[in-house]
Amino acid sequence: MITHFSRLKNGTVLLLMHITLSLFSFSFLPLFLHKNGYPYYVLVLPSVLFAGFGALFISLIRTYNLRTFICLGYACFALMALSLFFHVSYYSIFIYSVLLALALVFYWIPINYVFFHASSTSTNALDSSVYMASSGFLSIFVPLGGALVIKHGGFSWLFGLTALFYLIPLFFAARKISPVTITLPLSDGIREFKRLRTITFLEGSLHFFVGTIIPIYTLLFLNTELKFGSFLGYLGLLGSIAAFLFSYHSDKTQKRLSYLTLLFAAMALCSLLFIFIDAVSSWLMVVGLFTMLSTISSPLRLAVSLDVKKADLHFWKVRELFLNIGRFVTLLIAMIFFYFQLYWPVFVMFGLIYLLYPLLVKYKLKEVK
Repeated sequence: MITHFSRLKNGTVLLLMHITLSLFSFSFLPLFLHKNGYPYYVLVLPSVLFAGFGALFISLIRTYNLRTFICLGYACFALMALSLFFHVSYYSIFIYSVLLALALVFYWIPINYVFFHASSTSTNALDSSVYMASSGFLSIFVPLGGALVIKHGGFSWLFGLTALFYLIPLFFAARKISPVTITLPLSDGIREFKRLRTITFLEGSLHFFVGTIIPIYTLLFLNTELKFGSFLGYLGLLGSIAAFLFSYHSDKTQKRLSYLTLLFAAMALCSLLFIFIDAVSSWLMVVGLFTMLSTISSPLRLAVSLDVKKADLHFWKVRELFLNIGRFVTLLIAMIFFYFQLYWPVFVMFGLIYLLYPLLVKYKLKEVK
């Protein structure tokens, strides 16, 4: 295990720095917007804008410098915090979303490459669990710290401190990341991404169900800083250890599809159960089960793609393109339903996607067991 983590060292440190600061501050964005009087459908808007602009920026940028881009990514995160610190109506939401889309290109695509460039089929699921489940472990306690800052100092302190703290990973990246420059024609990458395009579209659709839709809908039940922060910690606690165990076993047996089918069927059922919940205790129970299943399945979803394609920078660029197209389409539909205060169609839509995903993997990727 020590050898395993030493191979991922720089990528892990850079990733954990961002996840910590993001959970500390940006995880409270729905609550911040809610407290400022925005209706629920507007709370979905930043994610819709992020996905749309993210797909656009990925299409436009061809040349990547790893060190420069990762540093620019951290600068974007700091400016996002400042845009909320100097909150000015819808302008701040727009600026925040555009900066987040730029951070997708500058930070997430290069950091994915740095993190996974030494992975193989025998480590893909476990590496993916380190990548994804680490946020689960951190969310056990980090959001509570953010909640305490909000309670005693307000959102201005939260976002001001976050902007300042992002200077730390920026300087670390400037020292530790090699200045490698790579040019990536998009058409070549899309052609090489054959068989994964539709699968990745659906995977992107599911990403923000957990990250956007569930936290926003939770505000119907919990709407104070400490309750919301505790809820985020509760979600992080569930599933993190199980994700490591499932991922380790999946790497050993190379059986991805059987696990995915079972997990996704259970998540589809949970999505439909959400429609009928009207009590806090029931919501926490079903969301807890769903989050545990989602945390377990997330590394396996990523491992499926890593098993069949070489994880070069081309892979990560095109993967993010199709992830964001999927996010944009489904979140836009969700926002429209939220506008009309119709929540059940959103849960039905995501439930159907959870049922479809493993079937599509089985159909498209014959070599995945």
